Amino acid sequence: MALNRPASSGGRVLLDNPEVSVSQHPQRIYVLDVYRHCSKALIAAALKAIWASPGWRQPWGFVVVMHPGTTYDGDIRSHEVPPNDKRSVGTALVSSNQLHRMVIKSIGLAYGAVSGFHLTAHATLEEGVAAQLGYVQKAEARKRPY
Repeated sequence: MALNRPASSGGRVLLDNPEVSVSQHPQRIYVLDVYRHCSKALIAAALKAIWASPGWRQPWGFVVVMHPGTTYDGDIRSHEVPPNDKRSVGTALVSSNQLHRMVIKSIGLAYGAVSGFHLTAHATLEEGVAAQLGYVQKAEARKRPY
């Protein structure tokens, strides 16, 4: 059955359905493509697929691609933080919506000031993957899991 949606971000597919695609990219970067609506349940399903994937280990980076027209639940920001043994070095949000990127960047500055978690926003997948790859490499150099 052909899915009527934009192309996924590539990589090794871990989860694929009409709502979402999760893929594993080189150097433990995982990409969640959201096509319709992002919810806490969708994030939880994506994380479960990532943590169960062959080769998963810390440190790892998470990129969430919000395709044009994708909506999200208002409580998505209250998703619980994964336990330390599963936490990513950060999350990069990719969106064509400039307002979304500005809001996420503002929140990310606050997170960065009080923790080692990196929340960033980007206009392209390539920028998001590059940012997460840099954080994974820094964590590896410091021998830190996240």
